[in-house]
Amino acid sequence: MFFVHRFLFLQQFVASVAWSVFLVARYLCWLLYCANG
Repeated sequence: MFFVHRFLFLQQFVASVAWSVFLVARYLCWLLYCANG
Protein backbone atom coordinates (compact mmCIF):
# COMPACT_ATOMS: atom_id res chain seq x y z
CA MET A 1 0.00 0.00 0.00
CA PHE A 2 2.87 2.33 0.82
CA PHE A 3 4.42 1.71 -2.59
CA VAL A 4 1.15 2.46 -4.36
CA HIS A 5 0.83 5.76 -2.50
CA ARG A 6 4.42 6.64 -3.32
CA PHE A 7 3.87 5.76 -7.00
CA LEU A 8 0.80 8.00 -7.20
CA PHE A 9 2.70 10.85 -5.55
CA LEU A 10 5.61 10.38 -7.97
CA GLN A 11 3.22 10.30 -10.93
CA GLN A 12 1.58 13.54 -9.79
CA PHE A 13 5.00 15.14 -9.27
CA VAL A 14 6.13 14.13 -12.78
CA ALA A 15 2.89 15.47 -14.25
CA SER A 16 3.35 18.85 -12.54
CA VAL A 17 6.98 19.08 -13.66
CA ALA A 18 6.02 18.21 -17.24
CA TRP A 19 3.27 20.88 -17.15
CA SER A 20 5.76 23.48 -15.86
CA VAL A 21 8.26 22.58 -18.61
CA PHE A 22 5.48 22.87 -21.19
CA LEU A 23 4.47 26.32 -19.95
CA VAL A 24 8.08 27.55 -19.88
CA ALA A 25 8.73 26.20 -23.37
CA ARG A 26 5.59 27.86 -24.70
CA TYR A 27 6.60 31.14 -23.03
CA LEU A 28 10.09 30.97 -24.56
CA CYS A 29 8.64 30.23 -27.99
CA TRP A 30 6.32 33.23 -27.56
CA LEU A 31 9.30 35.43 -26.62
CA LEU A 32 11.27 34.26 -29.66
CA TYR A 33 8.25 34.81 -31.88
CA CYS A 34 7.79 38.35 -30.57
CA ALA A 35 11.52 39.08 -30.86
CA ASN A 36 11.57 37.92 -34.47
CA GLY A 37 8.44 39.91 -35.21
